[in-house]
Amino acid sequence: MQRILSRNNNERSTILCSSLTEGHETALHIAVGARQVAIVREFVRRMKPEDLELQDILGNTAFCIAVATGSVKIAKILISKGIHKNIEVELIRGADNKTPLYIAAIAGHPEMVRFAYEYFKQHIADHHLEQDEERDIFFACIHAGLFGRGFNTISFQNKAQELTKLLCKTMSSDESKSLKDTVDRVSELLFEAAKLGNHKFLDVLISFYPDLIFRKDEHYKSIFHIAVLHRHASIFKHIHNLGLQKDVIVLYTVDYLDEENGNTLYNMLHLAAKLPPLDRLSIVSGSALQFQRELLWFKEVENLTRPVEIEKKDSRDKLTPRQLFTKEHEQLRKDGEKWMKSTAQSSMIVATLITTVVFTTASSLPGGNKDKDGSPNDKDKALFHVFMVADAVAMCSSIISTLMFLSILTSRYAEEDFLFRLPMKLAAGLTSLLLSMLALM
Repeated sequence: MQRILSRNNNERSTILCSSLTEGHETALHIAVGARQVAIVREFVRRMKPEDLELQDILGNTAFCIAVATGSVKIAKILISKGIHKNIEVELIRGADNKTPLYIAAIAGHPEMVRFAYEYFKQHIADHHLEQDEERDIFFACIHAGLFGRGFNTISFQNKAQELTKLLCKTMSSDESKSLKDTVDRVSELLFEAAKLGNHKFLDVLISFYPDLIFRKDEHYKSIFHIAVLHRHASIFKHIHNLGLQKDVIVLYTVDYLDEENGNTLYNMLHLAAKLPPLDRLSIVSGSALQFQRELLWFKEVENLTRPVEIEKKDSRDKLTPRQLFTKEHEQLRKDGEKWMKSTAQSSMIVATLITTVVFTTASSLPGGNKDKDGSPNDKDKALFHVFMVADAVAMCSSIISTLMFLSILTSRYAEEDFLFRLPMKLAAGLTSLLLSMLALM
């Protein structure tokens, strides 16, 4: 780099603008691709604004390379250089005639998408895009998961929703494509978004395409069936806003594909009875609390299901949803029982120790006793009363805690016990234990 920068202006300009690789990449392309901010800044400072328009063999400018690598700092440097001669490097298309905004979206860089969108949104609104290009950007954002987990800061989600609304408007106003064509093309990505729990994206899209609610994938699952299967409450809750239409959706019979057992016909309650993916199950820590969450999900879907569907059997094992739930969750129930007993045993030992310490402390009062009548010497002092109250609270709390944990250890551990009874006892026991420890201090 020092050799290049030490040349005179003409030689330096020639070298910086020359193709150095078989891909016709310039020194700036290479530096940008390597994310070398300092080197890029020095190169750009010595280049002419029009040099930023140079493209490699694929048609990518240095700015296109910058958005592909996700370097916002380098992108800002290139844009600020182009401003001097009104060269909008952010609008120069790259490989396959794609816009930098599309490249940023397909590369999956949320910060770069937000940055590029700020410069490009006017051209979306003014329809300065080629036919179907707004759809390509739209689908690229969905496919890259830019409306999902990991990018949930308030500022980015606001930009994502704004971009979604803007692209939906342009797609809706395109008379050359029917609504059916548009939704058909995006359906696979929509169901993928439902699987990932991208509820904000789906909220916006459904507001433009209400019929999407009734769409089914290749296995006849609606987005609500997928939400049940993957335990996405943020999506499933919208079924309550459908009125009588929700009864139609709940009645869908889906073709559930199991790699081991093949295809089986299930209703929505059968899907709630299936074990969710491990990443969704692990949202809650502790097997007992995971089992409780599964029970709550099953009860929620059951409340929406007609009695005849509750007793409906699947096509392979001839199991009702409740029987399928018991079969699928038997190991989780056993793990929950072990977890609950282990937690109760450990906590009961601590509670018993606290009870012993408190009882011993109460029998030897601070300040001693009077020789005449045996009354405490400090009984009239405020701190003595504080001590007695704290000691009584610690004693009562530790005893209650011990009884709660003992009750947990002697429970029958039926499925319904995990719904409220056992979690409430555990919460009461831990709360009492914490209170006794605080009082002891």
